[in-house]
Amino acid sequence: MKITSRSLITILFFGMTALFYSKGQAQQEQPTLRSNSKYDFSPGEKPVFSDDFTKTPVGEFPASWTANARGEVVTNSLYPGKWFKMTGKGSIALNEDVKLPDNYTIEFDVLTHQGGKDVKNPDWGFYIYSAANPKDLKEGGLLPGKTGIKLVFGNQITYCTYDKSVYNGEGEAEETAMKADTKYHLSFWVQKTSLRVWLGHEKIFDLPNAVTPGFQYNVIRFELWNAGEPMISNFRVATGL
Repeated sequence: MKITSRSLITILFFGMTALFYSKGQAQQEQPTLRSNSKYDFSPGEKPVFSDDFTKTPVGEFPASWTANARGEVVTNSLYPGKWFKMTGKGSIALNEDVKLPDNYTIEFDVLTHQGGKDVKNPDWGFYIYSAANPKDLKEGGLLPGKTGIKLVFGNQITYCTYDKSVYNGEGEAEETAMKADTKYHLSFWVQKTSLRVWLGHEKIFDLPNAVTPGFQYNVIRFELWNAGEPMISNFRVATGL
């Protein structure tokens, strides 16, 4: 069979096309490196405190909490149930005396709402600390109590540990943020000096020396800066294994 120049060009064209396609397919099929870890959070079995806000009428401040900021129980159009919405600037903490043991867990659902049109970082804080007077929300100022852990949630998620009004450790959960008006589940697990934190099923912090030994941690509180307005629900503290 006689092969014309036109036929030869056609054969070469389809041959080169097939070659480039096979190379591209091979590149697409190359495996990528992925790191996987199991979800190893284990909630405490014996409840120390819990509040789903079902017993608090909408529009009222829940009796189990205290504050020098504003707050009220609300419902919302996206997620069912009752939510404790915190607003303004100041602190909101458990009103009950909570002497946290060596091993315990804290869990709650949260929505972060943006505080206003001009707010660029709808952040809010979460503290676990040791106070001489747990009822005094102003004790220690910006670093409350005698020693503690400060976490900030929002566009960035960070932590700081402190004692004697001095920061002694800090870090950031890189490439991790909380979108506004989106439901998340936060889990905290303290085992003696260590603290682990999960956002959903993702472990964002694993801190072996976050808790200062020799102190009674007795305050759990939220901190507001006229920015993020967290709404929480299904708040639970329990002793761990």
